[in-house]
Order: sequence, then structure tokens, then C-alpha cells
Amino acid sequence: MYSIGKVINYIIRAIICVTAFIFANTVYVKADIIEKAEIQLSMDCPIEITNKEGETLIIGDKRELSGTMNILKQEYTATMPADVVLTVRKSDIYYIKKATKGYSYVAICYANSDRSVLVTLNDEASVVIDMIKKRVEISGISQKFTCEICMNANDIWYTLDGFLSEKTVLEDKDDSLLTSGICGKTDVSICDMEKEIYMENKDYYFLDGDNSLYIKNGIPYVENAIKLNNKFSKKLEGLYVRPINSDKEMLLTWMKVKKANSYIVYRFDNEKNKYKKVVTLNGNDNNCYSEPIINNEIYRYKVVAKKKKNGKGKRVCNVSYEVWAVPEQNEKSNATAVTLKNYKKIVLKKDSAKSFKLKRKGAKATYSSKMILSKKIRWYCSNKRVLKINNKKGKMKALKKGKCYIWAKAHNGINSKKIKVIIK
Repeated sequence: MYSIGKVINYIIRAIICVTAFIFANTVYVKADIIEKAEIQLSMDCPIEITNKEGETLIIGDKRELSGTMNILKQEYTATMPADVVLTVRKSDIYYIKKATKGYSYVAICYANSDRSVLVTLNDEASVVIDMIKKRVEISGISQKFTCEICMNANDIWYTLDGFLSEKTVLEDKDDSLLTSGICGKTDVSICDMEKEIYMENKDYYFLDGDNSLYIKNGIPYVENAIKLNNKFSKKLEGLYVRPINSDKEMLLTWMKVKKANSYIVYRFDNEKNKYKKVVTLNGNDNNCYSEPIINNEIYRYKVVAKKKKNGKGKRVCNVSYEVWAVPEQNEKSNATAVTLKNYKKIVLKKDSAKSFKLKRKGAKATYSSKMILSKKIRWYCSNKRVLKINNKKGKMKALKKGKCYIWAKAHNGINSKKIKVIIK
């Protein structure tokens, strides 16, 4: 038999347990309601969003909102790319379906954390945003896109603006951003939550395969991509050609020319033994690629900068120097680097030593194989008023007191480091 005291004690314990159970569940429900997300949308294009729980949000042809998703708050804005900002219950996964052409902007932001993703598209596509796996998957027609993603512990924001293939995946790995399915010219920006900019609007040419973007010791890195030179010059310089994407394409890049509004790319026709116009580009472009390329064939290029659009008007500067390369499968190899082993700084006296010839062995091109396409080394000077240099032999002549830089260039346009020249 239990005593009255023990019975009362059991009853009190039972009441405490039941109360604790109810309280715990009540707290859980409230926390779930408090955890919210913002959906930012441009309403110019019909779109459908479904979350992990099966709730839907639909934008119709007439910009009306419908669906089963509970909208806790609705705001309209004129200061953001989005037309409307909707506060909804937070979900782990969002499925976005866009079935028409036209600009669309969708951003998912967790209200109580730093996780955020935005995607803009120009054509029909399907997007899966997994906030837990920190992964964005875009599939559909190849098109222009922008993706901004920040879901890592380091609060690093990655922005990619370029051209995606039929399936593109971006995955935030805390210390880096892994991407696949991005091809061609892509604008890259990287910053942190305090808006410290590591990289802003830098153009890269993304190659086939996986890419990795990360910050190391405060320096941004973009692997498996070629950085395009956006510096301006009075002359057409920095011309460089190389095979890419497993010998599927030949990529030609150069420095932009001041006052140039168009570029004409010429390729040498081996059968007709003369240069032939390939394409005309606008002044904002400083890269061109050709596909498919044929093994064992030499690809030779020149570029002309014109004053007017569509390749019309006078030349802004002289025709560029010639560059040439072969596919990597060819038995002859392209230069991979140019080294100047014997020189760091050269000092000349204008009166006593008017000329100085660079030793040929001092400039050497490095190749990936023993078979060499060309041993040709060309020399250039940054200031011809101070120093005159023979393009082929490297023989210099001091003209007056001053400072300048000289460098060597291989057949495919790859440069050596610059040597400082001081004339006393």
C-alpha cells in the first residue's frame, strides 16, 4: 500500500512532467514561427516557388500573387532589384520554376542569420536552393545569369555574372565556393559582411569542369579560369592566344585600347596565305574564342582597334603584333613562360655606352615538351623616347636620361617579367 504522502508526491511529479512536455512543445512551435525568411521578387515575369513543405507561391501573368504559402508580411520597394519583399516561414529547400523568357530576380534570405542567395535569369529554367546543404542548382536553357551567394561561416559573399550551361551547380563549402557548369566570360566579385572588397567586377574566362573560388591570406583566387586583362593602353598590347577546354577552343585576349569602340580580329588563312577577318567586337570586349580547332594546325591572329562601332572609322592605333599557337595535342608545344635569368636591373650611361646588346641566352621560353613550335623572342620597351630597342635582337640604344622597362615576348604572346632600365 502506498502512503498518502507518496501518492501526492507521484501526482506532483506527473503534473511537472506533463507541464514540462507541453511547455517544451509550446516553445518549439513558437521558435518555428519566429524563424522567418524573406523572399525578394521581381514581378515582371511569371514564376512559381515551392518550399520543402509543399507550400507554393505563384506570380501570375498580371503580377498577382497566389498559392498556399502563408505570407506574414508584404512590402513593395523601389530601391532594390526586387519589386516586392515577402516574409514567410523559413524552409530548408526552395524549388523555383520559370517557364517563360524575360528578366527575373529571386532572392532567399534567412531573417535571423547571414544565409542568403539571389539568382537572376533571362530565360526559362528550374532552380533548387538548398539552404542546409548550401547549394544552388540551375538547370534549363543555356543563358545569361547572375548568382550571389553567402551561406558560409566566414561571411564571404560571392557574385558571379556570366553564362551558364544546361546544368550549373554552386556549392558553398565555408572556405570556398565550388562551381560547375559555368562557361565563357564571367564577372566575379568577392567581399565580406563588412563590405571589405577582395575582388570587384573582375572578368574571368571560365573553362570546362569544376571551378573553385576562395580567399587565402586576404588574396582572392579563381581556379580553372583565365583572368582577362581589363587595363587600358594607348596601343593594342597584351595580345595572347592559347588552346583551352581540352583543345576544343582557341582563346585570344588583349588589353583594351583607349578611345577604341570596336575591335576587328583577323586570322591567317593557310590556304590563301593571307589574313582574313574573323569577327568584329564592340569596345567592351577584349577576348575572342574560336571553335572547334583542328589538331596540328597553326592558329595565327592579329587585332585592329577602330574608333567607331561595328569596325568602322579610323584605326585608333597600329595593327597589333602577330601571335600564333597550336593545340596542345600537337607534337610541337606552345611557350608556357618566358624567363630572364641574367637580368634584374640594367644601368646605362648615355655618353659612354650608347648601346648594349642583351645576351640571347638571358631570355628563354619554357615549353611543356621538347618539340618547340617557335624559338622566336621579341623585345619591347615602355618608353621609346628614353630607350630604343631592336625588336628581334634586343640591342638597346640610350637616347636620353630617364627610366623605362623592357621585356621579352614569346610567339603566342606570353610575356616575361619586366626589367628596369636606368639611363644616367
